[in-house]
Amino acid sequence: MLGFVGGNYRFVIGAFWGVPVNGGMGRTAAQSGRSFVVGCRPVNDVLAPVVAAGVLSSPIETRIPGTPERNRLKPGGGVGRRSVDGRREGRFVSGTTGRTTAPEHLHASPAPLVPPVELPAPVDELAVATAKELGWPGIVLPEMRLLGRRVCLVVELMTEAHAERICLGQHPVTDRESVATWVWPEFAGKVPEPAVRVVGAVAVARHWRTGLANVVPFLRYGDAAVVLPTSVVLTNDYVVNCLPRARGYGVAVVRTEPDATVDLDLPGRAERAHAGVDGIHRWISELAYDKVLASSAP
Repeated sequence: MLGFVGGNYRFVIGAFWGVPVNGGMGRTAAQSGRSFVVGCRPVNDVLAPVVAAGVLSSPIETRIPGTPERNRLKPGGGVGRRSVDGRREGRFVSGTTGRTTAPEHLHASPAPLVPPVELPAPVDELAVATAKELGWPGIVLPEMRLLGRRVCLVVELMTEAHAERICLGQHPVTDRESVATWVWPEFAGKVPEPAVRVVGAVAVARHWRTGLANVVPFLRYGDAAVVLPTSVVLTNDYVVNCLPRARGYGVAVVRTEPDATVDLDLPGRAERAHAGVDGIHRWISELAYDKVLASSAP
């Protein structure tokens, strides 16, 4: 047998019957009964590194000389080899025994469940007490979902604009797409004036992360406050993580006692430069105006 390696291909020429030849073409020729076989295979075989890394899912069989014991590899997480009838078969061996069933002596115990933190009073009552504690003027609306957050808005009714809208028959418009066009320059002086002013937003939550996530987006339109149970305020997580974030955002933190009384724990930022009126601000004002009229209706 004469072998020649050059460039990217290896040529193996065999002139004897039954000589094993690597490559698909050589094997086909030898099996068909031909005495002169030419095998051609690229040197940079793409299967070699895959098999060596143990990522090939199907077994690989090759014709090799030698006894089964001499060509057997020890299992250790790679590709183990097994000799069957002079052929070496490569397959995966993990080396780790698996269990299909749990032993009888194994007893699973449930993890201890921490009871949920309960609020001492309804959310609306705590929001009213918080607005009074902070000195916010206006009307505390029931809890609603705005921008994916649950908050209680505190709004102040603008009496002059409210009276003008009643005389002109301009009812609240709660459609967000329609209200978004009211801030366009071409609609200046042609749309209803805001009848309410957003004073702030109150989020009553059982955990400080939930409370901050609910109330921080509304700092653009007014003040913000978070109401937390006393059991949460007394934790190290609150002192280390909540207080720096609330102080940085300017959010007031109010704690509620088990008897439903509230006390200021962290004052909010008194001076804040509010953003200009945009489409979302007008839409929130219209929603709040609609809630005010619904609550005052007999």
